[in-house]
Amino acid sequence: MMSVTVQHYVNPRNGVHTYIVRWREENQPDTLGDYYVAFRSFASAVDFICTNFDG
Repeated sequence: MMSVTVQHYVNPRNGVHTYIVRWREENQPDTLGDYYVAFRSFASAVDFICTNFDG
């Protein structure tokens, strides 16, 4: 099963929010890191997930 996670980060210096979508392919070896893409809005992160992962 593919794993998809959304991480939320707030920069303490300027308050900018970043949403990171991380995923791991089904048969991906443990030696490879996760894939990830960063977004400035939660809606864009959700749209990316729905478009690319049959959400």
